[in-house]
Amino acid sequence: MNDSARILLVDDEPRFCESLSQILSLSGYNVTISYTGKEAVELLEGNTFDLLLLDVVLPDMPGYQIMDSLKDEDLGTATIMLTGNATVETAIEALKKGAYDYLKKPLDHELLFNTIRKAMKHSRLEKELKISEERSKTLAEASWEGIAIHSNGRLLDGNEQFFEMFGYQPAELLDKEIPEKILSGTVIAEVSLRIKKKSLDVINHWALEKMERSFLLKSVVDE
Repeated sequence: MNDSARILLVDDEPRFCESLSQILSLSGYNVTISYTGKEAVELLEGNTFDLLLLDVVLPDMPGYQIMDSLKDEDLGTATIMLTGNATVETAIEALKKGAYDYLKKPLDHELLFNTIRKAMKHSRLEKELKISEERSKTLAEASWEGIAIHSNGRLLDGNEQFFEMFGYQPAELLDKEIPEKILSGTVIAEVSLRIKKKSLDVINHWALEKMERSFLLKSVVDE
């Protein structure tokens, strides 16, 4: 079942939409239908969808133009184009704009479900990669601050300065519950003193105070 997966189906054929919506709903997908490109863009701007099933030919705009809206808003919604034999070239244009794949009508239901699963998996991996890149950027930009990335009490990542402050090796803390002594007032004071002794000859008083305030408070929480 895929109770949490939301699909936006965009096609101007009501019977086709109703039939496909029922098939997808029986498999646990939450389906929203749109019959025009304008309505689809508005729905995408105001809602979160895991997958977009998009007809190449719509009454008010080519389907691939909706892809531009996805890219502009950085929505990260996986897209599968639906096309007739006469519009394959347009579907290929949509692939160039970021669609995962395209399927020809009439749809083969087994192929449809396989493609949906692959498209959403691909989208999830892309999002995870983006999060990983953002973490790496955050750590790289912290030249002297101790930065920790954590979620639900577990340490996901940290820069070299963070581990040096507390005297741990990365392998001792990563993907483990953060020890209480790291968050205690005594340890904070000890780390602040260590920073002062190590850094008095290279930083001014203002920067030192900023380090004391930010080495823990600047931790990035990964939701």
